[in-house]
Amino acid sequence: MERFAFLDLEGVLYPEIWEIYAHKLGLPELAKTTREEPDFKKLVSERIKILKKTMSNCNIYLCYLNKLSY
Repeated sequence: MERFAFLDLEGVLYPEIWEIYAHKLGLPELAKTTREEPDFKKLVSERIKILKKTMSNCNIYLCYLNKLSY
């Protein structure tokens, strides 16, 4: 019988990516995770609203995303 083990990397072995984005982009409201908002659909909707309001300069976001890539 095969056995599998699964591990949530984000927040366990690696910091929450949204907390990093929030810090790098100066948007503390993006730091909210499922710890604070357990309704994932609501959390994602809030993130999208925040990003739509603040995405006047997409180059900033792309720059930070590139810095986070390995």
